[in-house]
Amino acid sequence: LVGARGAAHTTAAPPDVKTAGLDTNRAVGSAVASTVITDVLALIILAVAASSTSLQAEPTTRAGGHEDALLPLPLGLIVLAFFTLWLLPRIARWAFTHFGRSRTQRFIIALGAMAAGGVVSLLGGIEGLVGAFLAGIGLNRLVPGRGALMERIEFFGAALFVPAFLISVGLSIDPLALIQGETIRLAVIFSILVVVGKGLAAFSSGRLFGFSNGEIGVMASLTIGQAAATLAIAQVGVSSGVFGQDILNAAVLTVVITVLITSFGT
Repeated sequence: LVGARGAAHTTAAPPDVKTAGLDTNRAVGSAVASTVITDVLALIILAVAASSTSLQAEPTTRAGGHEDALLPLPLGLIVLAFFTLWLLPRIARWAFTHFGRSRTQRFIIALGAMAAGGVVSLLGGIEGLVGAFLAGIGLNRLVPGRGALMERIEFFGAALFVPAFLISVGLSIDPLALIQGETIRLAVIFSILVVVGKGLAAFSSGRLFGFSNGEIGVMASLTIGQAAATLAIAQVGVSSGVFGQDILNAAVLTVVITVLITSFGT
């Protein structure tokens, strides 16, 4: 799970790429697409790890990692993928056509779809954020990237969801722990592993597909940043008993270090 936490990344420097006029570059597209792949895989590992820990702690619970789980984890993953990637987009398209006449209605439909993904995820014993993330992927083609609906979703998330999540993480951390030697040591180790891992991935794939050195550098820089998924996995890991508090503290420092690296590197 620690490896999955480091493998997930957040492309924190797209504004710099757009300013430079490189947002249509193939290396940038590869880095953004890899965000979806790595985050999905990391969240699946999170679901398996959290479920396994819950079962070991309370063998009498159901097959999933939550008390409200109704399905075994493998079946829950299949049902979740089917619901979010096949069924949900069709329901949303029908709703947009028949009910989503106004921007407000479409926004409510989109939020309802993401909430539905989270609920189905919990029924399979999987963390709700996995279902919401997959629901976003399923709705991707229905929500234009530069349309009014996307602007409202981004604004609502940036104004409410992200601050609420960061506040919840901040409340669970002792500020003095962030300057302790053990926390700093772990954060440095995590940051080095992220930089080396992402650098090797960018170099090997860049050489395989014939990217230039500049494109390899941009691809590596964009994928070094740790933020949303990293903190989410660390927070869930602590709450489920998989991680100790020191891992969450180190994850916060790792986010700070890698965001600086990805910004200057890009």
